[in-house]
Amino acid sequence: ARAASTLGNIGVAHYALGDYAKALLAYERALAAKDALGDKAGAADTLGNMGAVYSALGDSAKALATFERVREVMRALGDEAAWALVNIGVVYFSLGDYAKALATYEHAMGALQATGDKAGVANTLGNIGNVYNALGDYAKALATYERALVALNEAGDKAGVATTLGNIGHIYASLGDHARALATYERARTLAEALGDKAGAALTLGNIGNVYWSLGDYPRALTTFERALAEKKSLGDRAGAATTLGALGNVYWSLGDYAKALATYELALATVEALGDARGAATALINIANALDSLGENAKGIKTLERAVRSAEKLGANGLLAPALGSLARMRLRSGDAGRAISDAHRAVLLLKTLVGGLGEVQGAIAREHHMSLFAVGLAAAATVDDAPEAVFFLESGRAGTLLESLDAREALRWAGLPEELRLAEIKARAGEARALAAYTKSLDGGDLAATRARGEELKAAQASVEEVVERIQRDAKKEARPWYPVATPIEHIQRFLVPGDALVLYGLAKEAAAHALVLTREDARIVELGTSAAIATACEALDVRDLDTDPAAALDRLRDLLITPLALPKEMTRLLVSPEGPLSYVPFSALLPGMDVAYEPSGTTYGVLLEDREKRGIDVLALGDPDYATPADATALALYAPTRGARLARLPATRVEATAVGDVTRFGKDASEAGLRDALGKKKKRWHAVHFACHGLVNPERPMQSWLALTPDAGDDGFLTMLEVLRMEIPSDLVVLSACETGKGRIFGGEGLVGLTRAFMFAGSPRVICSLWKVDDEATKALMVKFYELWNPKDGTPGLPTAQALRRAQDFIRSQPKWKHPYYWAAWALWGLPG
Repeated sequence: ARAASTLGNIGVAHYALGDYAKALLAYERALAAKDALGDKAGAADTLGNMGAVYSALGDSAKALATFERVREVMRALGDEAAWALVNIGVVYFSLGDYAKALATYEHAMGALQATGDKAGVANTLGNIGNVYNALGDYAKALATYERALVALNEAGDKAGVATTLGNIGHIYASLGDHARALATYERARTLAEALGDKAGAALTLGNIGNVYWSLGDYPRALTTFERALAEKKSLGDRAGAATTLGALGNVYWSLGDYAKALATYELALATVEALGDARGAATALINIANALDSLGENAKGIKTLERAVRSAEKLGANGLLAPALGSLARMRLRSGDAGRAISDAHRAVLLLKTLVGGLGEVQGAIAREHHMSLFAVGLAAAATVDDAPEAVFFLESGRAGTLLESLDAREALRWAGLPEELRLAEIKARAGEARALAAYTKSLDGGDLAATRARGEELKAAQASVEEVVERIQRDAKKEARPWYPVATPIEHIQRFLVPGDALVLYGLAKEAAAHALVLTREDARIVELGTSAAIATACEALDVRDLDTDPAAALDRLRDLLITPLALPKEMTRLLVSPEGPLSYVPFSALLPGMDVAYEPSGTTYGVLLEDREKRGIDVLALGDPDYATPADATALALYAPTRGARLARLPATRVEATAVGDVTRFGKDASEAGLRDALGKKKKRWHAVHFACHGLVNPERPMQSWLALTPDAGDDGFLTMLEVLRMEIPSDLVVLSACETGKGRIFGGEGLVGLTRAFMFAGSPRVICSLWKVDDEATKALMVKFYELWNPKDGTPGLPTAQALRRAQDFIRSQPKWKHPYYWAAWALWGLPG
């Protein structure tokens, strides 16, 4: 009996060292001994260990048969053997039978919970997350992994923590969040190496190489993959080696060595097919097809991709199916088959419901950007055959999806119950941010540059932790609220949103390709080619209206020639609704179309959602101005967002005059604080006609959730009203005016659009937001705002002008003043949302 036990331990040691052949020999000897002793429970344990070796070697058939034997033995002994069920689920998963894997895991979860096996529950949660990941349901996968991570940490299971961190990193990579993926993988690898887990370290090393490849760092990716391949081969990990071969092929393909890439992909395919790895085979087929196409063998590439699509469909693996269909659409379009290209791209876009649905605001935008090529190829195919309805589908599907998902369920999201675990996690993260901020501010006074840099990195990490928790909260709220996943509104419905005199222009700028615009009126729809996206981007960069010593007329004329003239807008048109893409979000269209009312729209579908609020009418204008920026708390708060030693926000005395002129209810000085805002919003519990902020503002293009309006700091608040905070507020109003610098900026995501303060206030309850595209002049802004409110909200009780018209007339007034005729003074102001 002691010999049998020792043999089993020897097998465990060899397995941990990655020497699977020796482990199997030791387990077979141990099994023979236990069978001879009649030790059925011990034999079942040993069989389970043997099954694990077969799984590691990629022999799924033997692994499944072995674990089934374990179940038979244990059930005869009256034991449900949940751990064997989990392993059977793992085998089903490796075979690509995700439905059986999920059902088996859930069966095991019931048994594990019944026996109070917390460690087993934690590991099984991780396995369930793997199924969601394979199915491409990334929001569910991430939420499940995060639950598993908490449970594994509580159980002290460091190996499980390392594995789960690697899985979370894979989700981030699949969503296109490469920086976070790399950081998470590095944590997983460090932990695996500390535990002596060679297999886990090798797996994570390969994942790190994938991030380098995605970032375009091909030399580093190549070195990393070669190391990972050597490590996996030494461990006898055939499946892992095949995966890494495929990754090496990707590097060769990216470097233009298509023949070498093809040979490498084919070697990977042969290995995974021999192992029965259906998912690996589908991945290899996709890669082979791309290599064939790059070598000029378009027809072979298409046939190979069709095989890959069938395999991915059979697996239900949307994460593979969507890019496979996208590649197929691109190849068909190049072969001249635009009709089938449209069909393939259309199917791929519909699959994004599981791939990017249910995520947080920024996370969802990153994920949609990761798939932006689907929208681009679909639009290009639709333009080839002048198919306006399909062009609308791809343009509308490729913007504002995350915003629409939130707008549709904003009431449910706002009141969704916050689980205690997430509430405590947010408190902990914000406390960590406060500590890091205090340490950073203290280091500024110490004069030690190295210490300041270190504290600055700690502060960034603390801010990232806060955003991560907030994303989890947003995902959890969407899960509870079950919001409608946005589907592009059909062209005929969007046209019904328009009134005579309106034109909606949806711009599409595909990288390294032709730019297009779709012009919609109530009666007509036209696709217009605008030239190259690169030329438009160059023209946008050349426009700088902030330089008062330079006349921007030539740059504006160039943009007008590229963006407006080709549209051939009807003469009877009086109002332009612009749905921009990329750098066009920062183009002052009011300067391109003098005399025209202009409103920016996240998308035509969003416009329809916002129109549901058009009949609502609030009363009174709430105006905040002249915040008190002289308090000591300001230095600490400012360091969080604009870390400059000794920095102070300059007072804006003209904003008091501005807010007094436009507001019915006002908050100034110490009352122009976050608490003052909450008090004003909460006292009357009503819908406002407008909420007006006259203050400093700053946009963080890297972390848009940390963009802010600077109010008065006090003991309870730092004074910086961030996008994060606005998203969690209720500000019911007909209009929000952000009379501050650069409030119309943010982070532009391909496939989603502009993420910044404007969409936060739309979510908070306003269908119209006026904001600025650059740093504005204090006096000119005061004059423009006073004139706007005179036209939009007359004090004598007469009806005001529609919002877009009032803004255009106010801009015309400023432009008519000799000292303010330069576009810098008046063209910065943009209206997002409803023009009426």
